Amino acid sequence: RLRAVQLTSDGKPLNGPVDVRRPLELRLRYEVFKAGLPILPSLHLYDFSGTPVLSAIDNHPEWHGQSRGAGVYETVAVFPGNLFNEGSFQLAVGLSTLDPFQSHAYVHHALAFSLHDPIEGDSTRGQYRGELQGYLRPALDWQTARLGA
Repeated sequence: RLRAVQLTSDGKPLNGPVDVRRPLELRLRYEVFKAGLPILPSLHLYDFSGTPVLSAIDNHPEWHGQSRGAGVYETVAVFPGNLFNEGSFQLAVGLSTLDPFQSHAYVHHALAFSLHDPIEGDSTRGQYRGELQGYLRPALDWQTARLGA
């Protein structure tokens, strides 16, 4: 049973739009009633028109293919800062078993959040003040060298 879904930044609950430079942590709390199945948490991110942005499943080697004993678990997925572009998003979460596939819990509109770019400081947009297209806007490692005169 899915017990709680929470989005935090630096361990603190979100209160309003989040700076795109901050990390986001998706926290899923769930209960396994009967031991024996390898339960895998997943997340599915959409924009507000319902277009899929990304999907991810817990693939940590400690739990890969391992059954979960009865009890309460918390799984945390971390999105690094400077990954997403500004905008509004919806998050769906699920708990499933893969072989054979069985969905144990799925909440399509688990939560919604907004990201904004304050533009000052170390924003990945640099000096550009226009709208950046797309969902992702990672802080890439750019290197430039002068090759000759």
